[in-house]
Amino acid sequence: MGASIATAIVVAVIVNPAFAAAKPEAVKGFLRAVIAGTHLAIKEPERAVDEVVSRMDGGSRDLELERLQTAAQADAIMMEREDWYALWEAAQGRKIP
Repeated sequence: MGASIATAIVVAVIVNPAFAAAKPEAVKGFLRAVIAGTHLAIKEPERAVDEVVSRMDGGSRDLELERLQTAAQADAIMMEREDWYALWEAAQGRKIP
């Protein structure tokens, strides 16, 4: 593998292969939304938490902000160049070898 080039928070997205084949645009749209939400959470954590809590019954803003900050600081990983390319290709709807 090549040199590490960036730090990232790990987000796992699992999709049913039959659904992905039948509705590829829905999968791409969902992935774009996940990426945009992750960018918002990193750039504006308080705004992101407000969005989450506004959709919860009885959610705690302080607790969710603490969870987000903990997740952002814990489990950060170094991704190899090839992993970034594979992630990009998948987001574009291309097959990954």
